[in-house]
Amino acid sequence: MAETPLTPGTPADPSPAPAETPAAAEAPPAVEAPAAAIEALEVASPSVVPVPEPEPEPEPEPEPVAAGEPAIAAILDVPPLPAGEAAEGGEFDLLLGKLRAWLDDADLGGQWQKLRGPLKGFALLVLAILALRLYARLVGTLDSIPLLSGLLELTGLIYLLWFSSTRLVRTREREQVFADWKRRWQAFSGRD
Repeated sequence: MAETPLTPGTPADPSPAPAETPAAAEAPPAVEAPAAAIEALEVASPSVVPVPEPEPEPEPEPEPVAAGEPAIAAILDVPPLPAGEAAEGGEFDLLLGKLRAWLDDADLGGQWQKLRGPLKGFALLVLAILALRLYARLVGTLDSIPLLSGLLELTGLIYLLWFSSTRLVRTREREQVFADWKRRWQAFSGRD
């Protein structure tokens, strides 16, 4: 049998194998391989797969704050009040004092006098719109009842004929009606 070369995982045999032929007897003896070569062969072997060590993830660096962006202060320094003001009640009294000074400077009475007329007109406009919407819903509801709309029209026509015949036929009564309407309009509009 002939000598086999070194394979990974098999130890080197220092003694020569018995030779069957005279040429084999003259073969040089096997040399031991160095330990580093054996380790390289073991690593390169297909049966052993090296496992790479996981690399540590780098820590994210904090983003720099631009010079123009405002930053939130972690600590707020409030200067202490002078000795005379500290005995009066502290920050709440200071706040009330500033609020009173602002209200005095605002002249709320004068501003109310300026805005009273427009506010009154706006309130009247809102009330008129609400009254018209309510009236439209009421008329719509009454109109949906059968026969009621016809009866209401007949009642209005009868009242108009009665009012015209009793108050608008004679001149003196007609002048009284017009004077009464004019007085009511002046009282409503505020004109003398």
